[in-house]
Amino acid sequence: YSNIFALGDSSNHDTPKMAFWAADQGKFLAAQLAAVVQKKQDGFNKPYPKVTTEAMILPVGSGGVSQLPIWGGVVVGDWVTWMIKAKDFMAGRTWGSLGATPPK
Repeated sequence: YSNIFALGDSSNHDTPKMAFWAADQGKFLAAQLAAVVQKKQDGFNKPYPKVTTEAMILPVGSGGVSQLPIWGGVVVGDWVTWMIKAKDFMAGRTWGSLGATPPK
């Protein structure tokens, strides 16, 4: 069916089944839909690109370890992991993506 779209865990794409990639797929699909609606392109001719480097963030206490999807999958330690996720487990980013602020 050309009018049914699936993102994240429900898709059959090789992308890792993680919230980060589902959000990225959503941005990609939104841009494709907008281009079709605005008649800037005819149909959906660009597939979502294959992910070559996965990201993983593992907070442990006030630190942890992370593999980032840059520079071939660079691995970083406590401080960077804390800055990315462990500070609030990305609650602020999640709430912010919905136009809200997390409760205190």
